[in-house]
Amino acid sequence: MNEPPPQDSHEPAAAPDSQPAPRPPLPPDRRAQALFSGVLAGIGIAIGLAVVMHVIQEASPIGYGINIDGSVFLVLLLAGPVIGLGLGMGLAAVVPDRTADVAASHHATPTDQPPVTSA
Repeated sequence: MNEPPPQDSHEPAAAPDSQPAPRPPLPPDRRAQALFSGVLAGIGIAIGLAVVMHVIQEASPIGYGINIDGSVFLVLLLAGPVIGLGLGMGLAAVVPDRTADVAASHHATPTDQPPVTSA
């Protein structure tokens, strides 16, 4: 009956004098990746809008007399990158500078927290 008590976490217990495990390196430039991803998403949205415009033109009973090629070209050329740039800038703004160490926040003591000031 000399069983050790069950542990709540799946991580092995570290010795008190050991160094914490190093965190994996962050990707090189996460903000640039977010901006580029937003621009790609905007181009995808523009392609979807152009397809919808084309389908509406073809489904319209007077669609054969209307030429929307210029509008489709403007959607692809202007609206897509503008929408994408907005999405990318929004995504880049929410990328944190550093990721929080989740394991350290679980083991934080009251002395690690900043003092609370009353108003």
